[in-house]
This record gives sequence, structure tokens and C-alpha cells, in this order.
Amino acid sequence: MHEGKPLASRLVLGTAQWGMAYGVTNNLDVPSAQEVRSMLGEAEMAGCRWVDSAFSYGDALEKISHSNVTGLNLTLKFHVRDFLEGDSLQNLESRIMAKLDHLVGVFNVFPMFHNEAEVHTTEGKYIRDALFNLRTSGQLGAAGLSTYELSNFRKAAQEYFPIQVNTNVLHSNLDELISLDHDLGEGHIHMRSLFLQGLLLRHSSGLAPAFREFLPVLESFWKWVDNLGISDLEGALSVVNLMPNSYFVLGLASPGQLMEALHSLKSSHIPMEGPNVVAPANMSDPRKWPGK
Repeated sequence: MHEGKPLASRLVLGTAQWGMAYGVTNNLDVPSAQEVRSMLGEAEMAGCRWVDSAFSYGDALEKISHSNVTGLNLTLKFHVRDFLEGDSLQNLESRIMAKLDHLVGVFNVFPMFHNEAEVHTTEGKYIRDALFNLRTSGQLGAAGLSTYELSNFRKAAQEYFPIQVNTNVLHSNLDELISLDHDLGEGHIHMRSLFLQGLLLRHSSGLAPAFREFLPVLESFWKWVDNLGISDLEGALSVVNLMPNSYFVLGLASPGQLMEALHSLKSSHIPMEGPNVVAPANMSDPRKWPGK
């Protein structure tokens, strides 16, 4: 709980798996429109008000828009090409609104640059200015940004809302993000990849070859959660307790996965002291974890 709110109120439903096969842990079929409707309804009942999608996520947007669930906040990631017709930069504001017409009014839409590098292109700058104008006129929510770097995070936060960034309980950027979480306030940071893109698979044979170098770190993580008597999922989500102002994007491919995540979020607050618990200052350094 945070200021009387359930943790699920900071959940952002990631929808890449809703429209295509995505993620190394996703061994399920793409969910049907009915399953998407069920997930949105269950998440809304739990207090979740945010959904993250993209034009490039197959038919995920179509399933969301036909779900009969309204009033949610939708971060919609886009590439510059999604708003261009050939090389023309004319009438961008009208073109953007036409592209989003079926979503605006049903959701509170927050267009988000999918690739931060595109912001700095000529086309990206025109689109950014058009989005800022649409925000000022009240036709759209604020423009968001997806990034992998923290170097210009504070400056970007003055212009973009929300900002998505990769992190997880093992990530070296966690300490800096905890500081940003305190300074920027509620909802500005949307964390993603909390599941380490599948690195939490218990069986080493399930790890992609490029990830096997992380196996010693993961084994330390698994020992930590076993000592605590919590699940891998609860351990991965413990980062949520360290950043009480930030929201977190979870990619969930089925109603069952959603219910498991909601159950984990309702679990008792993971203690941050004791012989088998990683201190907040050491969360980003597995060498300091108990049992290592």
C-alpha cells in the first residue's frame, strides 16, 4: 500500500504479448480478445488504471479498443514513421489526431516516443512540437518518452510524462532510480522489465545462451527468495517497495498470469531488514546479498 492505495494502482499492463509472440518467458498463445477483455476488467477492479501499448504490438491496440473498458490511461508508444505520410511534415497535428481518433475519448492517451533517439531527428522534433501543442490545447495527454539511459533523465522529465525506463531488482541503475523516484513524484517514472526479460527462470537450461553469464547472480537471487520464503515473482516485485512513487509495467500474457501478479502484490510487505534480506543500498550489487 502507498498512501492508502493498493500496489495494483501503480500497475501498468504491458500489452506486447497481447498482439504477438513476445518475451523469452512467454510460452503461451497470444491471448484472445475475450481474454484481453477479462484481464482489463480484473485489473481495473484491482485498482489498475494504466495500460501500455504500441502501434507495433500486432493487434493489441485493436483488442484494447474493443474491450468495452473505458477511462483508462493509455501510454501509446510510436515510431516517427507512424505519423508520417511519405516525407511530408505538413498538418502533423491533424494527422496525429486522425491516427488516434478511435482511442481519444475512450482512453486518456499519452503518446510516447518508442525510441528516444528519434526525438533528435528532424521529423521527431516536428512530431514532438505537434504533440506539445496538442497537449496545450487539451486534445491529448502529456507526451511520454521511452529510454534506456538515465544521463538526461531529469532534463527530459521537465518535458515528458511519463518516462519509461528499464530496471529490475538486479539492475545497476536502481540506486539512481530510487533517488529520481523521490525527486520527481508520483507516476513520472514507469519501470519496465521487472522480470529481467525472463532471466528469473529457475532452470538454467531455459536461459538463452546470451543470458547464461548471469547464472551466478540469479542463483544468488534464488537463494535470497528461498531464504525469505517468497516466490521469484515476489522477489522481482520487491523493487516496487523501494520506489513508492513510480509505476511498473508488467507484460502479462494470460488472465492466470495477471491473477498471480495481483496475488503477489497483495502479499505482505517484504521486510527490508533481517539476516536474509538485501538492504536497499545493496539491491543493485548482488555481491552483497546474503548467501553470496
